Amino acid sequence: MNKSLFIGTIVSLSLVFSSCREERISSEIPAENPVVNMVSKDTEMKTQFAKALAKALKEHKELRDFIKSEALKQVNRDYDVLYHVIKNKPVVALTAMGGNTIHDLLLPYFETEAQLLEIESSMPLLTIFVPDLPEDSFSAESWDTMDEIPYVAVRTYESNDVPIYTAEGENFVLEAPYIPAFPVVVVKDNERVYSDRDSRYNNLDTRVLTEPTDDVQLRLADNNFDATLGPAGPPPPPSGSYPRLDPIHVQAYDAYKDYTPGGWQRDFIYYGLTPTNTVGVIHRNYKEYITSFKLTGDPQLAYQYISQHDQDPYLVPPIHTTNPSTPSQASAWTDGFFEIGFSVNYGPKESNVDANAIGHFLANPEDLFDITYTKQQIPVYIPNFPFPPILVGYYYVYTPHVTGLKMIDFYNDHTQKTEIETWHLNEFSNMWKISFQENDVTITHDETVTETNKYNTNLEYSTSWEDIVKIGIKFGASQESTQGFDYKRHYVTGSNDLGNSVINFGDDIVVPGYNWLGLPQLKPRKYNTTGNVEFEIRPRLIY
Repeated sequence: MNKSLFIGTIVSLSLVFSSCREERISSEIPAENPVVNMVSKDTEMKTQFAKALAKALKEHKELRDFIKSEALKQVNRDYDVLYHVIKNKPVVALTAMGGNTIHDLLLPYFETEAQLLEIESSMPLLTIFVPDLPEDSFSAESWDTMDEIPYVAVRTYESNDVPIYTAEGENFVLEAPYIPAFPVVVVKDNERVYSDRDSRYNNLDTRVLTEPTDDVQLRLADNNFDATLGPAGPPPPPSGSYPRLDPIHVQAYDAYKDYTPGGWQRDFIYYGLTPTNTVGVIHRNYKEYITSFKLTGDPQLAYQYISQHDQDPYLVPPIHTTNPSTPSQASAWTDGFFEIGFSVNYGPKESNVDANAIGHFLANPEDLFDITYTKQQIPVYIPNFPFPPILVGYYYVYTPHVTGLKMIDFYNDHTQKTEIETWHLNEFSNMWKISFQENDVTITHDETVTETNKYNTNLEYSTSWEDIVKIGIKFGASQESTQGFDYKRHYVTGSNDLGNSVINFGDDIVVPGYNWLGLPQLKPRKYNTTGNVEFEIRPRLIY
């Protein structure tokens, strides 16, 4: 299940006609809502590709089989088929086609080869997505390629409405609050891969998806999107008495709980410091991990915000709804899971001033929201002027009600790894800034930012330890220093900002709390961002 189950008012659009149909195609198309003129070059090229793809999908079962097979591979953990990965792959084709690759098969459906070549050259992230639609109406898993010939939708930057094209040259616009219950695939850009035209491409250690000889190189934006990677291995076992705490967390709490001046729990974990042992070297077998993520505030508004499709704030008009209890963010069904991005500014020192972390994780809507539905039958009429309209069938609408918010527990579910860095006070500030966003596109920018950070000064090289040692708990006998540096910040335009928060090295990792019976129990500390996100971050053994 994906975002599609949660879009505002869901239209099944499967009309009940008395006539028989050989295939599930054009008899279901609403007569109204012709596609409006698109203005951007991006949308123009996607539309050209969609029209050609719609015709090719109808005429070639081999192509339908191929797209289904590629989608089921889930190379980026969603049902995305990356065009530049498949364009040179052979498919079983008719001899009359004169070729045997995807490019060759699509070519006859373009006016000229130059048209297709321009699309290939200009759109490195071009993707064919097979959505998972409500009530098992259509998905990559259930696609009957013999009988189901999908339409082709286009995910645009101009609007949340979705233009849809058929093999017969017909088109219509599926309005923002609705999603289909008929077979459809989507032409879109991909949010989970970077091309070699992106400045971030060479800084990643992720899997390259294209062949070395391909003119466009693609690699995954994050290892959490790599379907070939299983869990990295089991994380440290939790403490028996505290199901969401590692034993080291409890030990860190116990080390200072009776010490009146207080201490830093991370001092114990990273340097082995206690009130009686005040010198230690960094323990590099620990790193910080995000161990939970949850949206806060009004559930309906939280969903409405995170699922909006304003890929470019200057191109997409704002979404207005007269009923705030009904989310109206349309085209999320044309995407997949939510991609949550996070970035961490370590406040690095001058020797590694550009060091910062960028990561991603996937969030199924079911992981974030509690949903209930109501269903309603709506009659469909066609004009019959000057006589009354004729009833031709019915369609159904679902009104989802987002009733609650849920926490993603990365502590116990390690299928995604939200690892950050070892918090070495000789390399980084004693305060980190973490930001979250829901990524819609991968258009990135760099900017130079000036930040003032605070640093511990009680670290020095020890000849006896042959390493940098921290002398004294907290700040020791010294004071912290304040320094300002310029560093490069990467950001993505069009993403939904989920706010930021400051994490201090001296913040408690474990705090006293109560269990569901009202009995005292230690719990992990939670943070809140400026944008309605609650999360945990704490050191764990590297796994």
